[in-house]
Amino acid sequence: MRKRRFGVSLEPELFEELERVAKAVGTDRSRIVSMATREYLADRFHFARQHPCEGFIIACYASGAKGEVDRLLEGNPLVVGRAHFHTEGDCCAEAIYVRGSSDSVWELHASMSRVCRHCRYVPVCT
Repeated sequence: MRKRRFGVSLEPELFEELERVAKAVGTDRSRIVSMATREYLADRFHFARQHPCEGFIIACYASGAKGEVDRLLEGNPLVVGRAHFHTEGDCCAEAIYVRGSSDSVWELHASMSRVCRHCRYVPVCT
């Protein structure tokens, strides 16, 4: 398959990080951008159609944000279970198992993303 070229503009810090990662894993920037794009699109297209959905929301946040995270999760009918961890820094990490409509899971993920430093949804095979 023939590849297509296009220009991408990145902030200097992001470009430097991309360079470091490419060098560390022994590949080029194009391969990393291709992998990252594929992963990003797969994550977003999961929610492109309405369907019953279940999986994990993996969230990392400053310990000071715990109250806001708890307000989003406690009593939420999507939440099946949570595992909470404290990092060696001043952060919290959680694995939240959710089940419900894909629209509702997307809304919860979006709300969590506004509060958390890192937030990722990982669907499970059903």
